[in-house]
Amino acid sequence: MTIKQCISKNGWQINTDTSQPYRSMDVSVNFNNGGLDETQFTINSYNVDELTKLFLEFCKENNIRQNTVTSITIVRVYEEKA
Repeated sequence: MTIKQCISKNGWQINTDTSQPYRSMDVSVNFNNGGLDETQFTINSYNVDELTKLFLEFCKENNIRQNTVTSITIVRVYEEKA
């Protein structure tokens, strides 16, 4: 799946306290590139377009197909913007 397909199908998985106000977050993107792997990005809160762009750049740099996403998890949140 792509980033957008994964979020549409599975939503944002949350592995941190999101009860406080926050403007940015660290997001773990799990993907299958012949084996399970993950990478992490800091984005403005719930900004799907920003996450998609960052993952696309990551895929180009590492010769990975962008439709290999298996899950997306919020692992940390911040008060300030990314």
